[in-house]
Amino acid sequence: MPDRAHSPAFESADKFYFDQLRRGLELLRQDSAATHLREHLNLVLANETPAGANKLLKLKVGQRFTAYTLRLNAVSGEVISWYSDFLAAAEGGQSMTEDEALELAKKVASPPADAKPGGAQPEQAGERKIIRVRWSHEHGGLPVERDFIEVLINPSIKRAFACTRFWREPNLSGRALER
Repeated sequence: MPDRAHSPAFESADKFYFDQLRRGLELLRQDSAATHLREHLNLVLANETPAGANKLLKLKVGQRFTAYTLRLNAVSGEVISWYSDFLAAAEGGQSMTEDEALELAKKVASPPADAKPGGAQPEQAGERKIIRVRWSHEHGGLPVERDFIEVLINPSIKRAFACTRFWREPNLSGRALER
């Protein structure tokens, strides 16, 4: 299958398709919805075959049901954080104890042995209830500034929906790191 980023035929079909959708929304007087088309829909090239002097493209429309955000360390490639709005919004009928939340958070975050637990705190986030589990980083009894591990849990489905990990080894030499 050809790479869509390098196919002028695909780019032309993609532009035509989204222009048609935009015009349809404008006719329905829903112009503001047009700004969200590319967030929720995308075209996927299923097949490209020669048709004389032209190309025949078969396209599929894909729809995104949820957002998943992933942040990586640009140098090491390590995951800094992830977030799933699908899991954050999911509803169920269960509830979770603090011990269950701590156990789940440990499985998700794998905190180092020297991580200082901050407990599992139930919170209200809009209309939803969440549980925030957080660890702080100390070295030699002193806090390492801005270092923490945090897991957000949806207690109604007993699943983590976000994890953030800012954890560094302290520079004890007193010298600035060279770039």
